[in-house]
Amino acid sequence: MNAPDPGPSWPLRPVALFALFVAALVFSVNLSVETELQETVGYLMLLVVGPFAAGLIWSLCDRGGEEAWKLAAGRVVLLAAATLLLLSIGGLTHQNDQLYHWTNDKLGQYVPFFREIHFRLPLHDQLVDFLAAFLVLSMVALAGRLPGPVARPLDRLAVWSVPLLVGALVLFAAVYTPLYPARDDRVSAFLGWAVDRPLFPILILAAWPLAWLLPRLPAVRGGPIAALLLAVALVFALLLYDDQSFIEWAHYTAYVGPALHALHGGVPMVEVYSQYGLLPWALLTTAYHWLPQTYGSAAMIVRFVTVLWYLSLPLTVYRLVAHKPAALLLASVGLLWIICFHIYALNMNALPSTQGYRYLLPSLAVAWLAWVPEGRRRDLGLFLLALVGSLWSIEATAYVAGPPIAFALLTAVCDRSLLPFARTLLTVVAGIAVGHAGLAAFLQITYGRWPDYGPMLGGLAFFEPRQDGQHSLWSEPIPYGFGLWMPMAGIFFVALAMPVRDALAGRIRHPRAWSLVPASVLGIGELSYFVGRSHATTLGLALMPFLTVAIVGIDALVERWRRAPARTLRAERLLVALAIAGCAAFAMERFLRPYDPGKTNASILRHCFTEAGCAPATVVRRIVDATKEKAADLDLADPKNALVAKNEFLARVREAERLVEAYAPDQERVGLLVDTGNYSFVGVPTLADLDKWYAWPINSPVNDGQTPAVARRIVASARPSDGEILIIDKKRDELADVVRPLAEKYAAHCRLERIDAGRFFEVVRTSDCHD
Repeated sequence: MNAPDPGPSWPLRPVALFALFVAALVFSVNLSVETELQETVGYLMLLVVGPFAAGLIWSLCDRGGEEAWKLAAGRVVLLAAATLLLLSIGGLTHQNDQLYHWTNDKLGQYVPFFREIHFRLPLHDQLVDFLAAFLVLSMVALAGRLPGPVARPLDRLAVWSVPLLVGALVLFAAVYTPLYPARDDRVSAFLGWAVDRPLFPILILAAWPLAWLLPRLPAVRGGPIAALLLAVALVFALLLYDDQSFIEWAHYTAYVGPALHALHGGVPMVEVYSQYGLLPWALLTTAYHWLPQTYGSAAMIVRFVTVLWYLSLPLTVYRLVAHKPAALLLASVGLLWIICFHIYALNMNALPSTQGYRYLLPSLAVAWLAWVPEGRRRDLGLFLLALVGSLWSIEATAYVAGPPIAFALLTAVCDRSLLPFARTLLTVVAGIAVGHAGLAAFLQITYGRWPDYGPMLGGLAFFEPRQDGQHSLWSEPIPYGFGLWMPMAGIFFVALAMPVRDALAGRIRHPRAWSLVPASVLGIGELSYFVGRSHATTLGLALMPFLTVAIVGIDALVERWRRAPARTLRAERLLVALAIAGCAAFAMERFLRPYDPGKTNASILRHCFTEAGCAPATVVRRIVDATKEKAADLDLADPKNALVAKNEFLARVREAERLVEAYAPDQERVGLLVDTGNYSFVGVPTLADLDKWYAWPINSPVNDGQTPAVARRIVASARPSDGEILIIDKKRDELADVVRPLAEKYAAHCRLERIDAGRFFEVVRTSDCHD
């Protein structure tokens, strides 16, 4: 009697190719790459070109003998699992943390030798040595030349390939979880970290059996029960709204500044620019016609957009999976992981360019393609998303256009017809063209000006990696001990390589993978940001598409586990459940900590378990109060103002406002030069409180200084004349990049007479000005 069909199988061949590609890249980077640009290009090639190359290689290898290729790929996967295991053990011996010392001290009580040894193989050397061994053995395996003593054990373990790979990957992810800042080459003190937080292992032990039972949940595939479960998941997402205004002032200034500049007469795309695009600040400008012109109003809008972004995950997953209860449960837990993932458990709503305000439109594009995969309605939705995305930012344009175009390209290759690709490409291009034509018409009718894209495009140079072996201000290399990106990249790589291989073969063998092409392409795009700026936070930005792909993959595993509960499948299920439990426990431990507006658990849901409560009237009052709060009225005892509670921000704002009201009470445009390198966010809050603006076309002092064309225009706009009142920071050598040249220009062309001074600033009047 034949064994039952285990259903969907693990795609080990693209996994093997990913392991080879990553090992070759990381080996070469650690051995020979010398510049940021070389490293960045290498990793981008892996992410962007790698899946297509893997699909092509897979197709070619199948033609040369599918069974032999499958056997060789299985051996490579086992070698990859062994390498991950060795790297994990090596990482634990490398790190200098309490676990290492505790082990040595305890063993030293019985074996004095352990008190004397301090051997750690440097992590760099571990990577080079282990990866070199893996690459050599893998090449020999692919050639079918493995010696018997190596090949026979691998073949005996072939049936356990998946459990061994998953187990090694879980350990690797645990050891290399990024709990340290960038440029810290230690791997994570994961076990020591867990010991310091006893709730974490308790939550793992509680979540593990629950994750194991996922296949036992009812297989609801549609109907009113499924709709009800979706509604519950959506309500859960809404409750993650952060109803307090914890703000990182410098980051919000990049949005609030241009918004206020436009309100005070600045011309969009001529004088008003932001490195984050047009619509993000234009949305605030529009809202400020009805809401108070405060940072709290901006925080409310950013948080609202972020909640819409949260909603896109359960909506997308619901459409793509067969087993709705398990998938929606994982999506809800996944949302907690998204908000709790980040370093220092920081509330990411403080940084508006990290969540929904950056990625809502691309996520909506993925959701739209899931719900409406073809037809005129799909094209209309893509047209509108491309139109809005093109006006949102350059990044949004690429991320909205990329998923549908990639899917259409693969469909065209599979069908051997260019029609699907041409139709989608024309739809997206038309949306972009109409959007910018509309912008040009609006500016011409309203201001009599045409948009100037030069400064915005020129600002991209700020993000370019260095080519001279030095570190740029923005780019950050991937630290040695930061390996969690590999399994994340691997999921996107494998999910995209399968449709590529199908397209080349001319038939669809992996329909689930095809449904994940948009999410995979978006994930690769978002993960590319981590490549350029390698922080835990930028890695976390790709979690939304990662969870979409992972949950659909788990949905396939649930089907597999239900069909054939064989011994190897039980081990596989146990280890996958452990991985799910680990992520859930990590998120829950952070979420269950005492409520803190500056931490990841800041939400209506967490407020429900505090004395403050979450009654609707209470939530509304908190939001309204936050929108009304001016910078000069901040209560430094309130935890939501913790970022400025221990510095001079409030004192500087209050002094600047006092001087402006005393010497420029009736002027809408004020000569305010108070922004410094450390306090680059004083001028905009000051002017926002007083409903005034700079005398020059400044948007955000720091961000303008990072765009040379904008900075030059601002300085050139200054026309020093007698009788002007300037309020200048006393320490002029510390002024911000745009502010300092302005102060120097006035000092060079005029005599500056001091007429008043405070603790931080002085008031001067210009006289004897000359060209």
